[in-house]
Amino acid sequence: MSIRHRCLPAHRIYRNLLMTIFATSCFLCFTLFTHPLIMVHNNCVHCSVSNNYLQKIVHEIYINGSSAKQPINPTNIEYIHEPLHVCDLHIGPDFLLVLVKSDASNIAHRMSIRQTWGNISHPHIKVIYLLGYYSVVQDMIDIESKTYKDVLQGDFVDIYDNNMNKTAMAYQYAVENCGNTQFLFFVDDDFFINILKVNKYLKTLPDTLKSNLFSGCIIKRAKPYRNKSSKWYITREEYPYDIYPNYPSGGAILMSMTIAKLLKTAFPYVQYIHIDDAYLGIVAQKLKLPLHNDERFDVVHTPPMRLKTIFASHGYGDHRQLLVIWDVFLATMSLNSSTDLNKQLQKS
Repeated sequence: MSIRHRCLPAHRIYRNLLMTIFATSCFLCFTLFTHPLIMVHNNCVHCSVSNNYLQKIVHEIYINGSSAKQPINPTNIEYIHEPLHVCDLHIGPDFLLVLVKSDASNIAHRMSIRQTWGNISHPHIKVIYLLGYYSVVQDMIDIESKTYKDVLQGDFVDIYDNNMNKTAMAYQYAVENCGNTQFLFFVDDDFFINILKVNKYLKTLPDTLKSNLFSGCIIKRAKPYRNKSSKWYITREEYPYDIYPNYPSGGAILMSMTIAKLLKTAFPYVQYIHIDDAYLGIVAQKLKLPLHNDERFDVVHTPPMRLKTIFASHGYGDHRQLLVIWDVFLATMSLNSSTDLNKQLQKS
């Protein structure tokens, strides 16, 4: 090759260098802005383990019963109260367990739920209430637990920052004590649940979908709150990225026991954040669990006259209002009482 072909003028070398730098920058910007979750969470430094490694840990535990990897979160949450006659002998209702996450002080609202949508008399469907510890009302909770035998209370302070403890407790209890149960429905106590519609949906679910059910209102491309005054505030040390993975809104999540077991097994190895639904999204992505968005989970508010069309609706946190709305709901369903509703459940 001649000198003329091997040597370029300095200005052409400089121009080619600039073009290369420009092209590389464009490619990096395109990748970062169009695929942020893939890049962020495949190299997630705060989540303790990579995606593939977490799957290997879970597989190892399933095969051997334990893992050489040391957990970084608590592996056992102590209970103050446990439900009685719900998951006795580690069997549980063989169809559906509804787990209602409730603030310890919301005693009146739990009473209203027991008189309305939670008034279920069905051997294969049970409802329990998830609480933390709050000294001011503990004596009343002791009485509540003794009376209704449906309270699962963890030995941790019931504050928002311990939300993940309450969530982990729910999975721990369900997986370890209710192994015969097919489906779990995690709900907040300010939601209204149409148990008839949920039951009908699960009964008609194809067998191919039952074991992989992980359904709710899926939040996409949500940004972490960086405002310190927000209860959802999270530091960059806890979560250094600008976008969460897709996650199911924590107010109402319906899933199979199969999915719950996978999540519960993975929890000890992925660093907790107190935004529990976003945390579920992080773990689900690492385990490559598909999330199913369903518009019948309303995280805003469905008016009483339309509650018959949905699975769950937010906006029913007033215990007095709930009692009134229950009568409206029954009328829209052509039912006279909770007894009629339970008869419908028995028939389905």
